[in-house]
Amino acid sequence: MLVNGDLGAGAARVGTLSLVTAILCAVMLFADPEGVGLLARVGAAGVCFLQAWLLTRRAALGPDERSVWEPVGRAAAWVGVALLAETGVVLSIRSGELAPAWAGVGFGLVTLVSWTYLYRGIIHWNPFRADSDVGDLLNGVCAGLAAFAAADLLIRASGAPMAEWTARQQSLWLGHTVGLVILCGAVVSVSMLSGLSRDRRLLALAVTFGAAMCLQVALAFRGDEALVRTTIEVVWVVVVAVLGVCARVAPSVPGRRARAATSQSQVFGGLVVLGIAAAVLAFDGFVGEAHLSTTVVACVAVVGSGARLLQLIASLGQLGQSQIEARTDDLTGIANRRALSAALALAETDERDAALLIVDLDRFKEINDQHGHAVGDEVLRAMADRLRTTLPADAFLGRIGGDEFAVLLLGSASGDATEVAGTVVELCGAPVETTAGWMSLGASVGVATTAGSVEQVVDLMRRADTAMYVAKRGGGGIAHFDEHADRAARRDRDLLTELRWLLGPEASDEDRQQLQVHFQPQLSARTGDVTGVEALVRWRHPRYGILFPHAFLDLVERHGLMFELTRTVLHRAAQETRRWAAMGRRPRLAVNLSTSCLSDPDLLPMVDMVVSECGMPPSQLTLEITETTLMSDPEGALDVMRQLAARQIAISIDDYGTGYSSLAYLNDLPAKELKLDRSFTSRVLHDQRTASIIAGTIDLAHGLGLRIVAEGVEDEATLVVLRKLGCDETQGYLHGKPMPADYFATWLKNFSPSPVVSAGTRVAT
Repeated sequence: MLVNGDLGAGAARVGTLSLVTAILCAVMLFADPEGVGLLARVGAAGVCFLQAWLLTRRAALGPDERSVWEPVGRAAAWVGVALLAETGVVLSIRSGELAPAWAGVGFGLVTLVSWTYLYRGIIHWNPFRADSDVGDLLNGVCAGLAAFAAADLLIRASGAPMAEWTARQQSLWLGHTVGLVILCGAVVSVSMLSGLSRDRRLLALAVTFGAAMCLQVALAFRGDEALVRTTIEVVWVVVVAVLGVCARVAPSVPGRRARAATSQSQVFGGLVVLGIAAAVLAFDGFVGEAHLSTTVVACVAVVGSGARLLQLIASLGQLGQSQIEARTDDLTGIANRRALSAALALAETDERDAALLIVDLDRFKEINDQHGHAVGDEVLRAMADRLRTTLPADAFLGRIGGDEFAVLLLGSASGDATEVAGTVVELCGAPVETTAGWMSLGASVGVATTAGSVEQVVDLMRRADTAMYVAKRGGGGIAHFDEHADRAARRDRDLLTELRWLLGPEASDEDRQQLQVHFQPQLSARTGDVTGVEALVRWRHPRYGILFPHAFLDLVERHGLMFELTRTVLHRAAQETRRWAAMGRRPRLAVNLSTSCLSDPDLLPMVDMVVSECGMPPSQLTLEITETTLMSDPEGALDVMRQLAARQIAISIDDYGTGYSSLAYLNDLPAKELKLDRSFTSRVLHDQRTASIIAGTIDLAHGLGLRIVAEGVEDEATLVVLRKLGCDETQGYLHGKPMPADYFATWLKNFSPSPVVSAGTRVAT
């Protein structure tokens, strides 16, 4: 049973028992290779099969574990097969069926399979490798063959005792020794690449392979073939036992911080292997009599490593092209955000000054919405070409997303940041020719500079972005980073995070109550009675107190939260109409709609659902739309408003007079109301031209069958003038400030209109 990602307690006990048995078998094999050695081999084979079973259980823990321990388990099983094969060879030698020179051959041949599986499992310890299993195995085989040939050459040149062995026994010893070298090198490489150099499991394997390699070399120089053969068998039994222990030991470092092996490092390794194999071929004839086996092995190593090098060089070419593509914007052909991050990372180590410009195109969204993304793409390509051909040659230019570009200046060029920003604004302000005609845009440019401090370079992107939003809120142009703007930006980020939580599905009802709906009455200019109510959102923030819409609505709109906020306001306001109806009051309920809401396909279903759930007649609801909203997409806005009008929902044109060109559409709009902006009503007492504009607007509205609601009425004298000019309804502090729902319900219940006795006076009550 697997418990908490580890082997079960029973399996752990079996593993411990098998480890002890392996040690006993190794001791028996060393003590008497020819006597109890047969029994020891059979017992050791059983231990290897048991360890293979335990390692297979470890492999069942998950994909990452399986890639390591499954091939290791197979390696352990093949060692068991090799021990049984060697037992058969020994028995055949004793019976005279085989010559004594065959001793060790059965074990050596079968353990070649074990070597390949074990090498594969070790390589998989680093899950992020730069190559496939076939490539990894070819690396190891080529290195092993080259090392085998080189070792054979060195043995013959040095006149060591093993040079007198038979070719079969010498090859057996060389193969196992070189295999241990390769395995030890693989463990060390993987531990360094994977960030697990302190992992005690890898350390144990490295020590085991290294010690076994040194032991075999030391014994070989004594010239005792039988002892060396026995040592090889014991070494493999011990290796299997150590692997079993490693499988049951938890990692000593938290997690894997692996990184991929680079193709460049593999090319270097391949060149080394190729050089060693070529050197063996070159010097083989000068060191005694050349061995055919050495020549063949060296040739295979040369061919294999050469083929591997060609494949790696091709991979490097593809990698280089992929890296270029990964750092290039597909649409414009200039650098992308990833390339900018790399450039900023390099700037961290540069002592030169740096300046970063973040450029956001103004009115680009309108072009995209009205003419389509294809035309928008033409605009972006044209802007990229302009900037690329005009900016300083050493300036970094990149598109970092949407309609945003970045310009990085280093060294002396950073001192010209303001001048470069001015050039960018000028370039972006010039009309762009597209298939849909000439398009006019603008640019908001944020500028941030640094004196070379690493901390400032790291923060450069955020600072420039902050400055860009300052320029954006100011209507475009250039803005430089300053601490005040930074504090405001940090506060905006905090507010945005909280807004996303409040408008998200996980917020509690108590948290949602931070967003409150206040109500401001609208009164008839003729009767003085309450005819309508406008719903206005307020945020009772736990740290900042009451926040008015101007403090957070821009954030809501820019980050796609306006629809959820509108849904919240509309639903809560519509629920209040039930309370008003219970008091015998049914004033119209006015709720504001933004541009994004009007273009949202879920608007109509949402309005239908709210009206149905709250049981209010559709004719009691008025949706207020600004001129700016109308102008952003006139045709789309007109279609949605017609569908709302078909539902008996009234449309009000809010802030009328502050925009432009809406007069061309006024005759086609299914509106029932115009709201005169407070900028007109505040000047009506002192400016005759303003009074004439208001009078003309009222006549125009009445001629079109629309009622006029004047906002910002704060004194009796203004009310009197508006009444004389024919205004239908008024709204402002004179009648009442926006009030919380409970307070407004009380106010509405106790309200009684002051009778109007003439066009210019009221009767005091």
